[in-house]
Formats: sequence, structure tokens, C-alpha cells
Amino acid sequence: MSEPQAPLASLSKAALLALIGTLLTGCSTLAPTPANSATAVLPNSHDAEFVFLYQSRMADAVLDRSALREIDNAAGSDPVLLAADARMAEVCRFLNEAAISRAEGLEPAWDLRLKVFATTNPCAQAAQEVELLLRSNPSSLATAKL
Repeated sequence: MSEPQAPLASLSKAALLALIGTLLTGCSTLAPTPANSATAVLPNSHDAEFVFLYQSRMADAVLDRSALREIDNAAGSDPVLLAADARMAEVCRFLNEAAISRAEGLEPAWDLRLKVFATTNPCAQAAQEVELLLRSNPSSLATAKL
């Protein structure tokens, strides 16, 4: 007899990421946001959950900006913003991996926990860079999304 699979175990990784993103998008609006500057994030950057929500919110804002540029028929995408977003995704990969583990009902392995601990501040800084780029180069409708 085989063991029944957990519902999340049968989902593909992409579907799981989409599910987590959807859930966190709703929750990310509850996270505190810096009043005037992204520098307010850095004192709390040791809190992995806060940083995860912050970088998730910034990734959503980049996606919103891209979609709105397509709707507005704006010329091309911002290569600097896309590069910063790619850097943030790379720097925050361990934090995202740990979040996926927890969403699956598993505890992240100790080596992953250590990697999360070591990369939480760089992840917050990368998310801050994305936010500053989004704010410094506003586009018509996308500015309201931040």
C-alpha cells in the first residue's frame, strides 16, 4: 500500500510558487511599509518573514509595472529595473526556498536556515534597490501600485 500524498506534494513547483505568491500578495498589504524611504526596512531586515513579504511586494510591483507598460503601449521595459529584479530574485532565493518548504508543511533544513540567515540582509538591500528604482522612475499607473 502506498502512502497518500499530501495535497501540496502533487502540485508542480510553478503552481506552488503561484499559490504562495497569491497568498502572500494578499498578506503583503498588511506588512508595514516605509513612510517616505525604503531605508526604514533595513533596521528590521533580520526578520526573515518581514523581508520575505517586502521582497515579494517589490517583485509584485515589478510585475505590475511590466503589465501596465504593456497596457499603456509604453516603449520597452526598463533594463535597469529588470536587472535589479533579477538580482533580488537571485539574492533572495534561499529565503523563497525556505518559504516554499514551510508552505509544504516542512521545516527547512539547517543548512538552508543558515543560508537564509546569511542572506536576509542582502535580500532586504536588493529589495530596497528595486523599490528605489520603482519610485525614481514612475510610470503613469504603476506609481499608484506602490
